[in-house]
Amino acid sequence: MTSLKLAVFDFDQTLSACHVYYAISGGEGGIPVPPPYARSERGQLARIAELDALPDFASCGGFAVVAFGGPERVARMQAVFEELRAAGVECIVCSRGLVGPIRKCLDQVGLLRYFREVYANAGPGGDGTDYDLRLPPGFPSGPESRFLGSSTNTGWGSKGRLVARLLRERGLQQHEAVFVDDTASEIDNVRGVCHTIHVQPPQGMGPREFDQLRRLLATGNEGGWGSIFEGITSPGGPAQPPRRRYDSFDPQQGPPASGIDPGLRSGADGFPSPPIGQAPAAEPQEEWWGGTPQHPP
Repeated sequence: MTSLKLAVFDFDQTLSACHVYYAISGGEGGIPVPPPYARSERGQLARIAELDALPDFASCGGFAVVAFGGPERVARMQAVFEELRAAGVECIVCSRGLVGPIRKCLDQVGLLRYFREVYANAGPGGDGTDYDLRLPPGFPSGPESRFLGSSTNTGWGSKGRLVARLLRERGLQQHEAVFVDDTASEIDNVRGVCHTIHVQPPQGMGPREFDQLRRLLATGNEGGWGSIFEGITSPGGPAQPPRRRYDSFDPQQGPPASGIDPGLRSGADGFPSPPIGQAPAAEPQEEWWGGTPQHPP
């Protein structure tokens, strides 16, 4: 049985292959999206429905399928998350985007059912576009309204604090969770809280990240920070082959920044971890509402 119990994923350019928020709001999202643009949660939900009907997106299965890199990548993502669910791993989204569009896109590619919760932003946001302001009152109604976020999805502060809270609420240890993100500053913020996987290039998880997740799944309950790699057991266990830099850690210094083999270029290497029991330094991260963010979603 795997020791991995919790996996927390960023959305834009981690789960999705492009930056959905930027694309729909008129920024450099990685895929061409025509105007009008939207920055609010309700506006982006409405705009996705309109984009789905455009021939360029409809011929490919809809906006979300394009945003996730096409049908083949969607199928690979579904297979990976089915493995995580079969292993009993709880999956959660933590993003600086908007709850509604995130849920809608995940639902359209058959992935929403794998996530217990989505933590992001919700509501009108900051400066709305003309499109946002023209939306009829009460939109969306009916089935679409289920995608909207509420206070339970927001107000979590930094990703490091949220991941630490999730571990505490579930009574989990550091080696029982992994955080996956494409943004180096977010990886740095969670460093020392749990395993981290840095998605590179920032174009969505691919074979390298899938392999890293499967390595974590293969780690048994007897494992720890040093037991992810083939032929390596937990620190203090039986005789081991020559160790690499992160195959064990000094008990006085805490666990390594990442449980992932540095040779895989996880992006989580070379940063010191805080001592055991000490939270990582908080990064000043305000809830983000578009424009030119200091900390991208």
